[in-house]
Amino acid sequence: MSAPRAVAAEVRRRVETRLESLGALTVEAAFLDRVERFAEALALWGAKFNLTAEPTSPDAVAFHIIDSLAPLFLARRPDAALLASALERGQTVLDLGSGAGMPGLILAAALERLSFTLVEARRKRASFLSVATTAMQLANVRVETVRLPSRMFMERFDLVTARAFDRVENVYRIAAEAASPGSLLLLYVSQAQPIAMAVARACGFEKAAELAYEVERKDRQRRKLVVWQKIKELNSSE
Repeated sequence: MSAPRAVAAEVRRRVETRLESLGALTVEAAFLDRVERFAEALALWGAKFNLTAEPTSPDAVAFHIIDSLAPLFLARRPDAALLASALERGQTVLDLGSGAGMPGLILAAALERLSFTLVEARRKRASFLSVATTAMQLANVRVETVRLPSRMFMERFDLVTARAFDRVENVYRIAAEAASPGSLLLLYVSQAQPIAMAVARACGFEKAAELAYEVERKDRQRRKLVVWQKIKELNSSE
């Protein structure tokens, strides 16, 4: 199966089935329409722009989409009250190293009330993000082509997300510039991946929750969402 429309239709079917099996999210047709348009754009441009390893695999793309949505279904857990509150009240979200748009574009499609800034250093990938944003008819997304961590953020965000970022230590340093005290950082990692606790604390973050979950992909992939809260502002001398 390699025709972009056929891939997209199968991705939509798999995402809908998996979300319904979770029993934790309301599956709306408008969201699934956006998912289908995203999957079609990814299948069309994925290999050319080196966006993901398997851009025409419905199983792989559905996995990445469901994983991107982890904050939404984890927010219903008793140990995720801070995350649930942030998703309700947050207005601005920064997605670091957005790549192929997962989680940034997928979360934006599901959370239309929030405003997303997607930051991607590579121009081809940033171009894809812009194309996909238009195809998905998302009015709550802006894409910035910026090389990190060179940028000093002139604005602050209520929520920062990072998934498949190169070095977790860099995530904390960049997020520390972009987040205000009280803001949250959501870090998607495998259950075996180190989270560099000492670096996070040195950057002003304290761990609020570590939420383990599984996502289907041929077998069950064990994942976790680490929720950090920024507790202090660092000055230039620290």
